Amino acid sequence: MKKFYLGVKRGNLQKSIYPLEGSMTIGRSTEADIILMDFEVSRSHARISFQKGRWIIEDLGSANGVIFTGERVARKTLKSGDTFQIGTAALRFMEEDAPEISEQLSKTIKIFADMIKYQSPVLERGLTRPGFMRVQGALLSNPIFRSLGKKELRGLEDIANLHLFGADQLIVREGDLGRSLYIVLDGRVKVFNKGYDDREFQIATLEANQFFGEMALLTGQPRSSSVATVEESLLSEISYGNMSRLMLRYPQVKEVLLKYFRERQADTKKKRAEASIIRGA
Repeated sequence: MKKFYLGVKRGNLQKSIYPLEGSMTIGRSTEADIILMDFEVSRSHARISFQKGRWIIEDLGSANGVIFTGERVARKTLKSGDTFQIGTAALRFMEEDAPEISEQLSKTIKIFADMIKYQSPVLERGLTRPGFMRVQGALLSNPIFRSLGKKELRGLEDIANLHLFGADQLIVREGDLGRSLYIVLDGRVKVFNKGYDDREFQIATLEANQFFGEMALLTGQPRSSSVATVEESLLSEISYGNMSRLMLRYPQVKEVLLKYFRERQADTKKKRAEASIIRGA
């Protein structure tokens, strides 16, 4: 059994790994499967897809193209280890032989580290610390997914994107579009708004096993708050499409999200009022 991944390195701070499923679009649009917020990237820039037993990257008529070894290509068959550039991001395609059942997050992180040729305290802890959190363990510890069985959680492991952020790096910005759900696997993040005087008002600090993004996921409205890392952090992201399918199949997942959404909405409204920040939810 083979698994396929696309590693993305944005500058020196953010590194991500995306499990590849079928056809995935790459672009600046919030509707893209892999979003690259870079003005050198077109809204619908490229597509990576599995065709006749091969993975293909193809340009979708972008302004700046898909660059392989300094040359622009319209379409190219990928082999493991191939690296190409879209805008300022470096992308690397990789395939690996995987056992039928693979629960260890450390295994995924090792692929992640190999793919982006990068080491960090978070990755080193993931590879060496005894009993480091598994993806499945993280999901079981999260109130959203506790009611699911191992088979369902195993499915989530295969579709969750991983993102490694440096310290003091913005993850989502208040007012941005985007409906994916994020789970903190390691590190700490802060949730905050900015007042009219541009001063930062902190709403919450989230640590391992905690999540954010449920407000935009459930309402379809722009992000209600900004989220940034306090320290180097490893996050898992589950797309809106995958969460929607999960909630449809398991209504209890949506019930838990609604519960947290209402509690957090009330808490945020109270804190904003106390700080004299008046704005929409």
